[in-house]
Amino acid sequence: MLSKMPTFRGETTLATIQKTDQITHRIHELLLRVVDLHYEFKNGFVPSERENSGIQLKALSETIKKDLSEGRDSAAELNVTDIAEAYTTAGYNRDEALVKAKEDLAGLAGRLRTIEEKVGKMVAEVVYSV
Repeated sequence: MLSKMPTFRGETTLATIQKTDQITHRIHELLLRVVDLHYEFKNGFVPSERENSGIQLKALSETIKKDLSEGRDSAAELNVTDIAEAYTTAGYNRDEALVKAKEDLAGLAGRLRTIEEKVGKMVAEVVYSV
């Protein structure tokens, strides 16, 4: 029974990493669309195109906010020790693995915050310029 526990934890960690990766990929795709809409809004010549881009951008910002929240929740499920164990398996010593795992999780949280701030600024620009 005890030999099954690490495998289960490893499988759970892998599933959580895959889920987090899917969410961050979805956020990346949405972010590309947000940037395109922001560009269309700022550089549109026809007022109706600008208005349409602004409306789409506002709606897309709500979707990306939900995905960012889901991404933060998924990242919070990741256990730094389990991530460090993966690095240990890859050849890092325990101390290096723990430092790398902490850096990776902090980096993910930081990237999600940065995306949220950037999207918020783009939406604010649209809201206050219409």
